[in-house]
Amino acid sequence: FSSLRRHTRLHEKSRGLGDVYKRQGYALVDQELEIGVRSLAAPLRNAHGTAVAAMNVSTHVGRTDLDQVHECFLPQLLETAAAISTALAMR
Repeated sequence: FSSLRRHTRLHEKSRGLGDVYKRQGYALVDQELEIGVRSLAAPLRNAHGTAVAAMNVSTHVGRTDLDQVHECFLPQLLETAAAISTALAMR
């Protein structure tokens, strides 16, 4: 890993990171794009299961710790993404 900023890490095979996000069904960025900002993203899928868009939610590290992000934000994000994906699949 190499560091661009204190919180940013790059791996030689970034494709592997995408595989991790795909398996877990969401991505978490913890101060990697902007110091002090945490963000979760989840894919929106069509009827074939292909990701056609994404939605995200962000918060400031001073207001929300990682446990809160996983316990409060993540379930709601995934539930909403699933509902939108279901609606997309019906189109």
